Amino acid sequence: MNLTADGGRKPQQVERQVIDCGAHRGQFATHGISMWVLYCVVAEMGYTVVTGFARGVDEEAAFCALETGGRVVAVLPYLVEHDGRLNWRAAWLLRVAASHNTLASVVAENPIKDGSRVRTWLAMRNRIIVRLAAALIVPEARFKPSRWGTRHAVEHALAAGRLVAVLEPRAGDGDVVEAFECFRRRGAATAKGVEEVLNTIKRLCRLSQPAER
Repeated sequence: MNLTADGGRKPQQVERQVIDCGAHRGQFATHGISMWVLYCVVAEMGYTVVTGFARGVDEEAAFCALETGGRVVAVLPYLVEHDGRLNWRAAWLLRVAASHNTLASVVAENPIKDGSRVRTWLAMRNRIIVRLAAALIVPEARFKPSRWGTRHAVEHALAAGRLVAVLEPRAGDGDVVEAFECFRRRGAATAKGVEEVLNTIKRLCRLSQPAER
């Protein structure tokens, strides 16, 4: 199911390549990185941002894209609450998009909330995000032994042959460092900063363009 707010404009064709910026509740040591990554990606390269729209980095990615005239696709676990109201996060995103005269879409595999299955749906939505995205950017994550959505996203992305770029941690936090090492061991590309991530994405963009005849 899909809902779209076009801010009064006719929706433009969405590029085939899109970016998913992920990590849940990043900390202040690297928090600002995601906003600048998305600012550059959206403003300079015209990518659509695909996100799970979780609190923290996902929200920043979406709002930064909308504020700079970019487009956002949010993949949520469900669209409608038990009482018939629209999922409040979907409603919030669409209002922001309309206020900035930009384009946002909300996608959900499940129409109505089922409280007993939401956790499972949260993990399962990652496969949709990854299939829509050409690259997964992880500015920061914290290691969790279980129920770790970012790990699921990274594993889905790597299995699908997508680029996964993880920024090297700047904080001396054991959980953040352990998460970084976990993704690196699984085959994610590592980057020391925003510029390195952008250069990697630009190379990906060039490789994905059809050859000129």
